[in-house]
Amino acid sequence: MRKETTRWRLLGAAGALALGFGMSTSHAASLVQSNSAPKFTDSPIQVAEVNGGVGANAGADAGADASAGDGGVSAGADAGADADSSAGADAGGDADANAGGDASGGASGDAGGDASADTGDGGASADGGTTASGDADAGATADDSGVSASATSSASASTSGAGAASASSSAGSQAGSTGGATLLGAQAISNGVATGTNATTDTNANVDVSGAGLTGGSESSAGGSLTGNGSIGAASAASAGLSAEQDVSTVNSTGSAAVSIDGDGTGNASTGTGAGFDDGNIAAEASADADAELEGDGSASVGSATGVGVNTEGPAGQQEVDATADAISNLNGDGTANVTTDTSASFVDPAATSSHVDATLQGPGSLDAHSDSSANLDVSGDNITVGAESNANADVVGDGSANASTDASGSVLKNGQPIGAAETSANGTLDGQGSIDLNSGVTVAKSKTLKAVGAEAGSTAKVIGNGATGTSADVDVGLSQGNQSANADAHADGSATGLNPSAAANADGSAAVSDDSATANANATAEGSADVPTEALSPAVNVLLNTNTNTSASVE
Repeated sequence: MRKETTRWRLLGAAGALALGFGMSTSHAASLVQSNSAPKFTDSPIQVAEVNGGVGANAGADAGADASAGDGGVSAGADAGADADSSAGADAGGDADANAGGDASGGASGDAGGDASADTGDGGASADGGTTASGDADAGATADDSGVSASATSSASASTSGAGAASASSSAGSQAGSTGGATLLGAQAISNGVATGTNATTDTNANVDVSGAGLTGGSESSAGGSLTGNGSIGAASAASAGLSAEQDVSTVNSTGSAAVSIDGDGTGNASTGTGAGFDDGNIAAEASADADAELEGDGSASVGSATGVGVNTEGPAGQQEVDATADAISNLNGDGTANVTTDTSASFVDPAATSSHVDATLQGPGSLDAHSDSSANLDVSGDNITVGAESNANADVVGDGSANASTDASGSVLKNGQPIGAAETSANGTLDGQGSIDLNSGVTVAKSKTLKAVGAEAGSTAKVIGNGATGTSADVDVGLSQGNQSANADAHADGSATGLNPSAAANADGSAAVSDDSATANANATAEGSADVPTEALSPAVNVLLNTNTNTSASVE
């Protein structure tokens, strides 16, 4: 009964993670179709210019079982691998008296898969215990396009005396590039269960995809050991998908891990994912990590997901880049847990933004962290506008704590010098159970005639529970033309400490010049609050606010 109980605990935890992060047990072809993480963004991305197609697929599976006891000894192992690649190219030409044409193309693809499974030395014996292990590796590369996908997984389980052990791993990858479009996918899964004396298990899953300026990867692991009789199960999963076609590109990575213990022992589960893009002008990055350490009976599960999207396709004159990250950790028993998320997005010079969250837990409970960042550029109308925004959220259930921060900045230039700038930030801390919610955003615009400029910045911070919040916002704009000039700047900051603190800061300014006039305007507001505790020993409430504005306009 111990073995079945552990199996169901493990499958329940791992299944919940898989569904929550859009995981699938199918191979990579389905991965590239999902884009749950980012919004689409903008920036022209050229994939290989080939009048043909190239594709590669690889898959591997490995499994092993062993048991030893009074009823006898048995051991078995199986392994399989498959790989295929395809490449095609077209060439043709036509000519008449006044025109000629020719076309050529070339493509190549490689795929490889490996799998191994064993039951150790002898696999199982009535006296010497049981051992089972399985390893799987799969890699696919579309050579001419410089894109690749790989996946690896491993699992092992054992006991030192009578008992049973099983381990299995699978890995699959796909890479293809045709007609200017790239599709990549990779997935790896591993499982291990052991029941008996001094049972141990270890699982790992890793994937990577890269191409068209995008990268994505995921690493997950889970395992543990028991002292004495009992059962332990662990599972790890990782997946990544990449899609690039014309001016729209996305990459997503997910990971999950779980461990369950029935007996006296320790276990661990961890996952980390990443996604990124950088072409020298547009950049975005996302990372998410989660881990849990289990002590004694119980279960732990973790999950992470990251995504980056870039869109320069349209509408015409509009570009956007986005990054998002999520991490969760659930602990059902004694132990500790941690989550961290980070995102950033930027256009060189005009705009940048970032978000960060970290949280910790002691004992039973759960953690949830989220970060997202986006930046955009719009030159489609009469104005040139840049914007940036970030959000950060943390939820703590149980005895834990959390920290979070967001920031955003942007500027517009004239002759290489800033004529409008905005920046803002928010931060929050939580001590105990509760949540943090932060937002920071800026917008800066200039007219194409360079006679008007405006900027706005704002941040909000809210904590449910005991903690602290802080916000700030600044804008600075200025124009000059001939004998006329207009300038405006504004600053606001607000903070609060205590029970359920919240704070907000906003600033905006504008300046304009014409042949015979100059105008300037600035505004700043700050807010802060915290609940007055009813308990005599509850934290004190502190609220600090500050604003200032300056404007000037002159005509000679």
